[in-house]
Order: sequence, then structure tokens, then C-alpha cells
Amino acid sequence: MQLSVSHVIRNATEPDVQIVAHPGDPRSNDDPVASEIYDHRRRSAIGTFQRHYRLRPEITSPRGVFNSVIVVSGEKGTYVFPADEDGDIADYCPIVDPVTGVHDPETALLHLGYTVQASR
Repeated sequence: MQLSVSHVIRNATEPDVQIVAHPGDPRSNDDPVASEIYDHRRRSAIGTFQRHYRLRPEITSPRGVFNSVIVVSGEKGTYVFPADEDGDIADYCPIVDPVTGVHDPETALLHLGYTVQASR
């Protein structure tokens, strides 16, 4: 169905088409979301950039439950470490196995089931 601009403006308060969030839309409250804290970007100990993310819901692993993580790309893949509130690695033992063959944080988090969205 095609709508003209004038039709949309006239009917803006009562749209003909219901708007539904896409299942992968980060605005949905049910989907796992990783929100990056840009102010905490910095070089990691191995020279690549590390990024700090808040996770909703938390990630659960044999090591525990974590809602704040640092994601770092390495030679063999991307690693996920627990983070402190300042965006530093709290423990250098990864939370989950490295995401092998992936060298960027967003793709690694997608592999873990999270949609990445920006935050400050």
C-alpha cells in the first residue's frame, strides 16, 4: 500500500498501518541489548581497542552473571571480560570462550545474542 505525503500528514494521529517493532530492533524491551559506553573506549593491554558495554539482560556463564563487560579483539578472535564501573577489565579470565574468527566487538556480541546500540 502506498501512501501519499498528504495522506500521512492528514492521518498522522490515526495511522492506517499499525507500527510494530522488528524483533531485532534494539528499542524492543524483550531482546538482549548491549549498550556501548563510548567514554570508556581505550587501548587494551594487547594494543587493540577495548569497548565497554552494559548488557540487558546479563550474560550468564560458568563464571557467574555479568551485566558489564569489556570486549577486546585479539589475534584468534574476540574476547569478553568482566568490567568494573570505570570501564576497566576487572578480571583477565574471559567470561565465555573467545568468539573465533571474529575481530570486531559488534559482530562478537551478535554471535552471543546481543544487539548493539549506542549509549553515553
